[in-house]
Amino acid sequence: MACDDFLLRYIFGYGDEDKRLDMLKCMLECNECSRELYDGDYDPLYYATIYNHYNIIVYLVERGDCVNKRYYRGPTTKISLLDLIINDKIRQYLITHGADKNLK
Repeated sequence: MACDDFLLRYIFGYGDEDKRLDMLKCMLECNECSRELYDGDYDPLYYATIYNHYNIIVYLVERGDCVNKRYYRGPTTKISLLDLIINDKIRQYLITHGADKNLK
């Protein structure tokens, strides 16, 4: 089952700061969220990146989430996680773990 988009947006955008990682771990461990999402779907790593949640990004990368997945912006344009980042600490972490903006 794929992640519920509303639930992910709640966890990352509106949830209690102290509980975000715990809520996400519960969701992932209960198989409510799969790494095998359709190309273009927004996954937990996407939301953690756009909401600047460094500790969640570290958790997701350490569990094996792909730092080079491409996401759709609009009908055809694909973007990388690096295109979304405004936080230098997050950008450097993802680059250190293999993120490559130039992948096609």
